[in-house]
Amino acid sequence: MNSNEHTLPRRTLLAAAALLPLGAPVAGSAQTLGDKSGRIISGFPAGGGMDPLVRMLADKLRGKYAKAMIVENRAGAGGRIAIEAARTSPGDGATLLFTPESPMVIFPHIYKKLAYDPVKDFMPVTTIFSIKMGLVVGPGAPVKTLAEYLAWVKQDPKRAVYGSPGAGTMPHFLGAMFARATEVPFTHIAYRGGAPMALELMGGQLPAAFQPIGFDSVDRHKNGRLRVLAIAENARTKQLPEVPTFAELGYKTLLFNEWFGLFVPAATPPDTVRSLAAQVHAAMREPDIQAWLENGQADMLLSTPEEMASRVRGGSAEWSRIVRETGYSPEE
Repeated sequence: MNSNEHTLPRRTLLAAAALLPLGAPVAGSAQTLGDKSGRIISGFPAGGGMDPLVRMLADKLRGKYAKAMIVENRAGAGGRIAIEAARTSPGDGATLLFTPESPMVIFPHIYKKLAYDPVKDFMPVTTIFSIKMGLVVGPGAPVKTLAEYLAWVKQDPKRAVYGSPGAGTMPHFLGAMFARATEVPFTHIAYRGGAPMALELMGGQLPAAFQPIGFDSVDRHKNGRLRVLAIAENARTKQLPEVPTFAELGYKTLLFNEWFGLFVPAATPPDTVRSLAAQVHAAMREPDIQAWLENGQADMLLSTPEEMASRVRGGSAEWSRIVRETGYSPEE
């Protein structure tokens, strides 16, 4: 195993293994934290694409897991600001961290001065959902298919530009691997999140982007403001059946989706993690949240803490290899 890869501490494995099945009823008071309030720290801005889910989840945990549950948006630095805030919080079950996969499995391999250790500093609670990735073009790229896009780019190297929601994110690396697969020297532009990138994409200043395929991008594809050219999955999606996968177009290695989940500070008692996971699973099965996932083309992905820990370990090992192959090195 590469020295940069993270291994799961024995105490975390033992604690996760000791958790009761998540379908079991929560013992004791319905308010696990009693009269204490809780908070979910999110690395996404208020009103952003993921914010509605976090707020729905907080509403459902209010009065069941905690007397009050607030959402604290700490956007910036690709999610690192939120993670660092959660890392320094007490391990009493009152602080939950909502984060995508990238900061926990990719960032440790690209940032030399990362202020947190995903394994040592956090206890996994549950994955929540996963979302697909793909290549999207705007009016700045007058093409309808991936083949047309590649031909258009090769006509003028200045067109070989793509954006992503941030440096070191999964869409960024999908773009890097696409560049390797097509042997086209693309230039990457890192944005401070998906919202400013989408504005330039729709405005024609940015010709193409790799981004999550769901939520706003599905609607924009259907109303013609953007066009999804290909999705990094094995099969086409239900809501965009006309959009091919990279695999069926000959790029079989471009298979990417990203999970989102909840963590708590490492010192959080296992019984609290068990209770919290059970409450989150129950909330995610509520009809309004399931409808939100369906509308956003996100796939439910609930797990035990142990299964989530395994995902972190496996993802870390896989992304260590991918980062080496792409040769990416951040400026900081």
